[in-house]
Amino acid sequence: PAAPAAPAAPAAPANRYGNGPCGKPEPIRFGAGASGGGVEGGVPRGEMNCYTFGAKAGQTLDVRVTSLEDNAVFQIYAPGWSDTADTGPSGTSLPGTAPGTDAKRFNGPLPADGEYLLVVGSVRGGTQFKVAMSIR
Repeated sequence: PAAPAAPAAPAAPANRYGNGPCGKPEPIRFGAGASGGGVEGGVPRGEMNCYTFGAKAGQTLDVRVTSLEDNAVFQIYAPGWSDTADTGPSGTSLPGTAPGTDAKRFNGPLPADGEYLLVVGSVRGGTQFKVAMSIR
C-alpha cells in the first residue's frame, strides 16, 4: 500500500491591499543568490513609505534604518497584514516594531511564510533614509 501523503503546510493568510496610505507597496527584491539588500528614499512629515518582502518561517531577519537626523523609524507586519483607509497598515507586528515603538533595528526569527510589510516613517519632520536588510 502507498504511504499516506504528508499534510500540506497551512496556507499563509492573505494580505489585504486596500485604499490605505500604503497604496501598492514597493517590493524589495534581492539580487540573484543574495541574502540581503535594501532601499532608500524620503518620507515627508506625517507620511510613510511601504515595502513588501517575502520570507519563510524560521528565517532570521535583520533590518536597520538610518537617517541623517536619526528620525527614521519602521514597523514590520507579518503575513496577513492589511492596509485600509480606516486603519492604515495593521496586523501582527514583529516584536519591538509595533507603531509607537520607534524601531530602528530588528533582528530575529520570522513567524510565518509569506509576504511581510515594512513601513518606514519619521518621528519628527520629514526624513531621508536607508534601510539595510538581510534574511538568512
